[in-house]
Amino acid sequence: MSRSLAEFESYGLEARKAALDHFGKSIEEIERILGKTSPNEELRDDLARTLWHYARGKAGQDGPPSGQPSDLTLNKATQALYDVLAKGYYYGDDATITVAIMLSAVDVDVGQMLGHLETILSVTESIDKGKGGKPPDNEFKILMDRIIDIFQLATGRRATVTWDEIEHRYAGDLFKLAELVDAAVAAATQTQPRTNGALGKELQRLLRQ
Repeated sequence: MSRSLAEFESYGLEARKAALDHFGKSIEEIERILGKTSPNEELRDDLARTLWHYARGKAGQDGPPSGQPSDLTLNKATQALYDVLAKGYYYGDDATITVAIMLSAVDVDVGQMLGHLETILSVTESIDKGKGGKPPDNEFKILMDRIIDIFQLATGRRATVTWDEIEHRYAGDLFKLAELVDAAVAAATQTQPRTNGALGKELQRLLRQ
């Protein structure tokens, strides 16, 4: 039986292959959307690493550790800090990695800080779930933020999502890219892909931020 993507504790050749297997032939369609020649190993590595981080993050979000306080509130500043650090530390995002480097230079353990923030996130999600609300998928938000960045850097175009008035569904190159990545996410985590409407609304929400 093959290992799940989340079981790879570090990103290497085996984890890369496992991640790309979840994309299958769609990786070629992604390269076409982004105007890349196929195969583009740099792009494939970026996508594989991004998917691996997502799978690892989801595997660690089963709930807050026992003994953790249950009355924490995650405000917008904390959410923004988590997003910036995660994009720079985990994904090497050019726009945010400087923050992680500066913190490391003054002996701040960025990985440990992210762990604390993830605990706050998980506690907040637990509270929301207890109130009957659906907890946010923060890992998916970070992943889609990275996909938006990849799209804009590769194409030189502003990321937008369009609405097809004839088909009554979301469309466009960015949406198709996100849809293919979401299908790989579903394969890697043994879940169902998001519906056209759910994915389109999530992308629109991220693009408004």
